[in-house]
Amino acid sequence: MGKPKRIDVSQLPALLPGDRWERFQGLQDAMPKEIHVPDEKLHHATMSGSLGSPRTETKYGVTGEVVAGVDVWRHDPSDAPYIFNKDHYFITRAGTAPDFEYWLHGPFKKNEMDHWVKEVPEEYVNCEVLLSRRSST
Repeated sequence: MGKPKRIDVSQLPALLPGDRWERFQGLQDAMPKEIHVPDEKLHHATMSGSLGSPRTETKYGVTGEVVAGVDVWRHDPSDAPYIFNKDHYFITRAGTAPDFEYWLHGPFKKNEMDHWVKEVPEEYVNCEVLLSRRSST
């Protein structure tokens, strides 16, 4: 894991303005742009969180208000038989409203029990699809 990266909250519209943690799935545009995965390796990403109801947690030595978790599923046939790899990230917020700062932490692989899998678990496949946020122009 590298050092945390500051991100712009406008990258997280799927989390606005709700207060429930629901899992969404999508492709590149479902992830903060600071997460770099080549298109040919990206299977999909899942994200869950709430800007309005963060969870105060300690994860991987970081304590703070966690507003989202992001799991990035990469596909690599050369890793057979474990051709899917999950990288876990989370986003914290710091400061006070309305001037919160948002920080991306990760990727975390080492202690993730499902980092190396033969297939993506169904709970990650069968979740609501996050539609594209990019313009078609």
